Amino acid sequence: MRLIFFSFRNLSFILFLSFLLVYSERPVFAQNYFNYNPGVKKTFNSVLTLDTISRFISEAQVSEVWLNSIDINSDDLYGLLNRANDKIQEGYFYEALSDIEKAFIIDSTLSESFLLKGICLMNLGQPDSAEVELNNAIRIDNNNALAYNIRGRIRLISDQITLSENDFLHSLELDNSLGDSYYFLALIKISEYEYVKATKYLKRCIGLMPDFPEAYIALSNLYKLQHQPHASLKTISEGIERMPSNPVLLMVRGTTYLNDEDYKSASTDFNTVLEIEPMNFIGLLMRGTLYSIKQEYNSAYADFYNALKGDSKIGRNFVDSNVKKQVCAQTNISPNYFTYDSLRYGKYWSYYQRALCSYLINDYETSLRNLNIILVDEPQFYQPYELRAAIHRIKRNPRKAADDIEKSFEIRGDSSIHDIMNLALLYYWIKDYPKASKYLTLAITHEPDNPDLYYYLARINFYQNNLEASISYYEKVLFYLPDYQDVLFQLAQAKNQLGNYEEALEDYYKVLEKDSSNLELTLIIAEVLNKLKLYNETISLLNKYLKLDQGNLDVYVYLGDTYSLLEDYENALIYYSKVEQALSGNFDVIYSVAKTHLYLGDTLSAKQIIERELENQMAYHYKHNRGISTLHYYLSDCYSSPNEKINQLSKAIKFHESSVYYFNRGYFYSIDGLQKKALKDFKKANELEANNYFILMCMANSYKEAGDYSEAKKKYIDASRVPQKKNRAIRELGIMEVETGNIIKGIDDLKNALKLDSTDCKAHFYYITYLAEHDNISEFENTIQEFLENPCEELNFNIEIMVQKLESFRINDKKINDKIDQMISFARNNSSNRKAIFYE
Repeated sequence: MRLIFFSFRNLSFILFLSFLLVYSERPVFAQNYFNYNPGVKKTFNSVLTLDTISRFISEAQVSEVWLNSIDINSDDLYGLLNRANDKIQEGYFYEALSDIEKAFIIDSTLSESFLLKGICLMNLGQPDSAEVELNNAIRIDNNNALAYNIRGRIRLISDQITLSENDFLHSLELDNSLGDSYYFLALIKISEYEYVKATKYLKRCIGLMPDFPEAYIALSNLYKLQHQPHASLKTISEGIERMPSNPVLLMVRGTTYLNDEDYKSASTDFNTVLEIEPMNFIGLLMRGTLYSIKQEYNSAYADFYNALKGDSKIGRNFVDSNVKKQVCAQTNISPNYFTYDSLRYGKYWSYYQRALCSYLINDYETSLRNLNIILVDEPQFYQPYELRAAIHRIKRNPRKAADDIEKSFEIRGDSSIHDIMNLALLYYWIKDYPKASKYLTLAITHEPDNPDLYYYLARINFYQNNLEASISYYEKVLFYLPDYQDVLFQLAQAKNQLGNYEEALEDYYKVLEKDSSNLELTLIIAEVLNKLKLYNETISLLNKYLKLDQGNLDVYVYLGDTYSLLEDYENALIYYSKVEQALSGNFDVIYSVAKTHLYLGDTLSAKQIIERELENQMAYHYKHNRGISTLHYYLSDCYSSPNEKINQLSKAIKFHESSVYYFNRGYFYSIDGLQKKALKDFKKANELEANNYFILMCMANSYKEAGDYSEAKKKYIDASRVPQKKNRAIRELGIMEVETGNIIKGIDDLKNALKLDSTDCKAHFYYITYLAEHDNISEFENTIQEFLENPCEELNFNIEIMVQKLESFRINDKKINDKIDQMISFARNNSSNRKAIFYE
């Protein structure tokens, strides 16, 4: 599909990295939106917690997601959007989408509706689709600061750093109280090592959102990067003064004290955490570590034991009997003390605590070193794999992360549906579709009625071009969620790609009924209609869209293309002229306009259009070699003589080497009789694009013209390996064999070519004449009869020589002579009268 003035990307999504959001029990990126700034009620602030161990840290209380910016007159519409909002907070994004789609039926012009839909799609792991919805929100209301903010987040996780930064800056131009825009800008600047700007942004964020703990943590870590430990500690302390009961801030400061060997201060912070949350896992773990360092073993093991009671999976099967006895002997604790879950203390546990502490303060290299030491000596424990996987995610090694999680699964052997789904999605993100399918299929055995599972299987099969399976899974999703329009659209896309155009069209129209202003969908339908040669219906559809949006240039381009397909070039030119002022850089459209002028016989206008763009590109974008090269290639079509065409193609090659350019120049060299130059270009084209049928055939014919029949035969055989064109290569080889004296072999080749394609006129003519020349009269008669019963529509080779040969075959047999007359008549009536070319 060609979109020139409107861009969109295929559905796909990428792992959230250093600020990975907390998973819900459904396969989504985040389960909550937080609002740490009550004064900015329309700001969505994502949960920014530590990855795998975030489940051990108490989460902040979820604030309501406000919709104060929505001006709704309809109670039904308001109710639908509020209910959708509630579903978003609960993590039920498909159900939320269902309400949003119903809201669209009432009013499809609310920017905020598109915003909510974008948030749902983002959380369903469809950032590309989410971005499309946010684009719609911005198109309707380009002052929607929050839409720019959310789109900036999506682009940030997709590594579109510049676009993301622009969105956050734009959101602040519209509403400079969006504190989290400053936060994300700071993250971008940290990644670019612009620490001064990052510091400025984080301070601004804290000024606007003084109750946003992640900003204090980020600023504290930023000071550490700048070797300002006192400023780092002061920042965390300021956050604690503001939020004295925030366990996350207390834990970060406590681990900082612990690593600085300020055990008294660390103890104070850990104790405060445990006063607030007595069973806080990380608090118990860190205080237990502190007790171990101080050799207060009884207290340490008591904290470790209480941590185990809070999370029974930690330390499962960690200890053998000898270690347990040793622990009991040292502490006078009964062996029954450990019956809840075994836990191994000693070298392994010490390294694990160091790894956890390092992880908590973002010292990932130290954490990895400790984890790797553990896994060399103690590969049977799953916790180090899980923590190492979290670090691999942050360091953008999703493959290593997935493999570590899979290893932890093998050790644990009791993974929940939530864990299985997370691993499946991780493999999905890194495009390891076989493993993603494996775990999605396993998840279905736990939740056979979960539409999310079927959705991801549908996407996987679509990406792998298993279109029938993909369609089946999409239909399964629609069985559970019949109103979900995006899935219906994707189902139509799969049918379209499979070639089921009529069925695809039916589904596309169902989606269009709910969203008549969807440009992307309108143009897709136009393409399908043109594939079905329903050109008038395409024109009607596009004109209908123009009533909604007269300023859209893509629609005019598509109308021009459609009229060109109808060979109504005058009308095509009318619509192309609508976009003439916006053509610069849009080479495909420029070529379409120029080609239309050529069809109308206006060569001068065609040249002027391309030369004008060529002048612009040379003046302002000289380094864009491919663009300039493409324009010279297009310009070659505006000349009639081979020499002028060769000149333009040579200029195209100067700026960018392409097999197409070499192939075309070689062809025109051959037309000009310069066979050596032609062959040289064909060889170069073959180097750039091996196994191209047309290139191989031209090389073969050039060798044949040069009398090098051995090389010609090799190239014909190479070309015959292309399945769709096999018969033609065998046919040309057969003709050469006969002409070089290998009569029997040549006739056999022609016969084989006809077996592959009985409608090949050229093969028939040569086969018939060769049979007659070698007195095979009975086969000659049968072949003429077969040809006359199944003639092709047009002959595209010079048949005068063949006609002369047929005339020479007349004998005293009226039956045969009548058939010769019929064949000659057919040839002359159906020939395109073109000069013989190398390939058809």
